Amino acid sequence: MVNQRVEALVPPRVQEGDQHFEDVVEANVREKDLELVPLFQYEYGGHSVEQGGRIRLVVRSLLNGGSVTPPPVTICADKLIIATGVNVPVKRPIAFAAPVSAAVHSLCPADILSPRWHSIMKYSRDADKPIWIIGSGKAAMDVICALSLREPGWVSRFRCIAGRGTWFMDREQVDHPVDTDGNLLPVYFLEMCAMFDGKNAQAVYQELSRKGFFHSFVPDAQNFVAGIASKQEIETCRAALTERTRKGHLVDIEESADGLRMKVRSPDGQTHDYVPLERGSFLINCTDNVIEGQLDVQPIISDDGRVLNTQNPLRHSGLSAHLQTHAWFLGLLDGVWQQYIVNPPWNYHQKDTFMLQGIVGHNTRLISAVLPTEILAATKGLGHPPGLPAPTPEWLARVKECTTLIAKRHETMEKARYTDKASPFPRENKEVLGGNIGARGCG
Repeated sequence: MVNQRVEALVPPRVQEGDQHFEDVVEANVREKDLELVPLFQYEYGGHSVEQGGRIRLVVRSLLNGGSVTPPPVTICADKLIIATGVNVPVKRPIAFAAPVSAAVHSLCPADILSPRWHSIMKYSRDADKPIWIIGSGKAAMDVICALSLREPGWVSRFRCIAGRGTWFMDREQVDHPVDTDGNLLPVYFLEMCAMFDGKNAQAVYQELSRKGFFHSFVPDAQNFVAGIASKQEIETCRAALTERTRKGHLVDIEESADGLRMKVRSPDGQTHDYVPLERGSFLINCTDNVIEGQLDVQPIISDDGRVLNTQNPLRHSGLSAHLQTHAWFLGLLDGVWQQYIVNPPWNYHQKDTFMLQGIVGHNTRLISAVLPTEILAATKGLGHPPGLPAPTPEWLARVKECTTLIAKRHETMEKARYTDKASPFPRENKEVLGGNIGARGCG
């Protein structure tokens, strides 16, 4: 885009990333000759189409609580790009009802780094009370590793309600997939998806674990959501938790004749156990971060052609926005996005990314077929990682074989499209706290 006036809504900046965001903005202005108005820490909340076709949106500041709150900003434009991806929400502490709310400390992962909560966990009258990590995904791992490093004396306080347990890909094999002879390892992610027949997820997990590509700090894990972890991270979590991990989902905390207790739903959803809970315990909400309605699909291009809603058809929201924006401005996207297959959402009984990977491959091939080669060559997310040996003809042939098999298999398994007028996926209603579909109790 050359000499275009662009209003850019940028999400709240993390402390370490302030300068990075500013550098990215400045580089785009300089290299692309943009007239850019960045609205840092303003939030998009919807838009309307005015008479005559102009788009109108009012954005509001996320800064509040101070003496002065910046006023809303009204923007009128000819076109709009909504590139919020999967719109991951800020993780909140679990909101327990009274009187339980006064008997425990409910935290979100970010709280463990705050001076306030650190001092409460270390110096208050509850400084020796258990620290319960609710969840077993990447947030849980980060919390355990961070607290183990910062306060190694707290490790004996750690407990975990782990859901079904989560598998992770081995970071070393993802970042540097080379064997001891210097040859490229098989693309285990593709091999995994090629093995999946729609019903054998657990067998695939076990086979990838046997090959050393999967590992978990929860015994007999049953979920996989494309997370990556190093051997050191896994071992840190195993050592910190030892035998203090319980599989199941937290339903509630309640008072009983014997004191506080947690109601924990079994992984199969059929039974409940009750786990004693000390007053003053700390509970950190590390459950999944996809909420009801968050993955509702919308048309990629609006009927009037003025709004591009990039969403997440290419797995990564950044890559989806990047390639589709190029195709939209070049007039190449219409006719392509209608053929996209929709990524299915997680559900309570099964969390895996086998379907997602096959669908991503299908969608990426569709858009790559219409884009100029120079755009594809400049897209880092599509290139061969630097520093790796060149692939052999046999390696390339196997990759092609896997991708072809995956594409054919998954296209027949999943028929939802971005053109569907109604949501292609039914709503779930589950009773566990935190978590995703049908979640309740997050304040």
